Amino acid sequence: MFNRKTKNSPEVSSLANKARSFEEDKELMFKRSNRTAWTIAAVSVALLVGQSIYSDYKLNKLVEAVSQPTILGFDRSTGIVDPISVISKDSIAELNAQEALDKHFVNLYIQNRESYSYQTIQQTYDLTQIFSSEQVAEDYRKEFNKETALDKVLGTGTASVKVVSITLENIGGENIATARIVVNYKDAKKVEFVKNFTIRMSYEYNPTLGLDLSERVNNPMGFFVTSYQKVQESL
Repeated sequence: MFNRKTKNSPEVSSLANKARSFEEDKELMFKRSNRTAWTIAAVSVALLVGQSIYSDYKLNKLVEAVSQPTILGFDRSTGIVDPISVISKDSIAELNAQEALDKHFVNLYIQNRESYSYQTIQQTYDLTQIFSSEQVAEDYRKEFNKETALDKVLGTGTASVKVVSITLENIGGENIATARIVVNYKDAKKVEFVKNFTIRMSYEYNPTLGLDLSERVNNPMGFFVTSYQKVQESL
């Protein structure tokens, strides 16, 4: 007995060749598909990493911008809030809490005293006196007896104040503030004019001074202006 070597027919060979070709094509497509999938995955990861880095960058910029403390000035007559100064990272160590508090009250006092609105005159009139020593309050009341008093000059008009700068000093134990301001006046006929002033004031804190409840609410720290001078600058 011997093994007979069989010979495939042409049809069988053709089918076999087609089967091998199909398997080879399928393997090739599988490899290409894998390469495409890995390429897409790599690009997606790169995009996600890039987006994450960009988001972190924008967030850091936003936090940096928001985290910079700013001293604001509020104009009661117009409701406009203006920044007096921005405390940068480089200067934040130089500005302690007491200096920031002093500038806040100096600005508040100037806004109450120098701004004007027919609707809020009584409020600013009262607040100015709450933050003034007896002598300064008396001098302030006398100003309304003059022909140059804001209520007589402006009537139903307004005076809006922008504090340009505030400089603090301590001379011989006395707290001194020097401020430069710009006041925009508008009379009852809507005629506008602008004046620049330099203000120099001395101030102190006296939280033990007797104030009634409403006064204490408005002036919890007992901030009092003990002298006040205003000089008009030439334009």
